[in-house]
Amino acid sequence: MKNLLIIFFLFFSISVFGQEQKRVESDPVLNPSRNVSLALIEQIGSQNESEILQQAQGPGSNEAMIVQQGEFNSGYLNQVGSGLTSELVQAGSSNSASLWLIGQNLSVFTTQNGLLNSINAYVDAESVVGIEAKFSQEGNQNSIDFAIRNSASFNPGVEQNIGISQLGNNHSVTALFENLGAPVINITQNPGFGGAGMSLNVSTLPGFKFPNK
Repeated sequence: MKNLLIIFFLFFSISVFGQEQKRVESDPVLNPSRNVSLALIEQIGSQNESEILQQAQGPGSNEAMIVQQGEFNSGYLNQVGSGLTSELVQAGSSNSASLWLIGQNLSVFTTQNGLLNSINAYVDAESVVGIEAKFSQEGNQNSIDFAIRNSASFNPGVEQNIGISQLGNNHSVTALFENLGAPVINITQNPGFGGAGMSLNVSTLPGFKFPNK
C-alpha cells in the first residue's frame, strides 16, 4: 500500500509524529520557551512517501527528521530559515532521499543502508557560518548528488565540515561547492568484496544551477 504524508510547519510550533520515539519525547530541547520547531516522521513498509516543509523566521532552532524502513520509499525535507537541522535515515533498497535547505546555520545528515539508493541534497547558504553536512551509504549501486552554495557576499573564511562516506561497490558521488571559503571536505569510498565501479566528481567552479525543487 502506498502512503503519502505531508507536513507543513510555519514559525515555531512544536509537534511530534510517532510519539513512540522516546528520544523525542524526553529530549529537553522540546521546550516551547526555547523557540524550537521539530517534525518527526517514521514509516515502516514499502512504497511510502514522506514530505516535511518547514519555514521559520527569527531566532531559534528548526529540526526535521524522517526515518523509513523498507523498499521503494521516498523522503523529502525542505527547510527555510535559520538554525536548520535535517536528518533522513533509510534502511532498505531502492529508496530516495531528497533534501533542500535555504538559510543560515545549516546542518544536514543522511544515512542509507541497502542497494540502489540515492541521496540528492542541495544547500543554498546565506552565510558560511555553522554549515555541516554528513552523508553515509552502505550497500551497492548507491549514489549521492550534493550541491552547496554560499549566496552571501561576505565570506569570513570559517571552516565548513562536509563528509561523504560510501561502503560497497558501484557507488557514485557528485559534489559541487561554490564560494564556501574554507571547506573541510572528507570523501571516502570503500569497496566491498571484489570492489569496482566507483565514480567521484567534485567541482568548485562557480555558476552551477540548482535543479527544480
